[in-house]
Amino acid sequence: MAGNADEVGRHVLPEAEELLVRSAAASVSVPRTWMKMPAEPEEIESWLPQGWAGRAGR
Repeated sequence: MAGNADEVGRHVLPEAEELLVRSAAASVSVPRTWMKMPAEPEEIESWLPQGWAGRAGR
């Protein structure tokens, strides 16, 4: 995103629903694409493909 080299794209999800999270993660084709949703990383990490890293509070 503009001014933040650590973030090249973003998915903002209105809720932490498994199908939404899996679909958004599957659509990502470049590293450093973020997903933001109302959930803690440990709540959704089992829904993410290998290689995703969770981080709370940003």
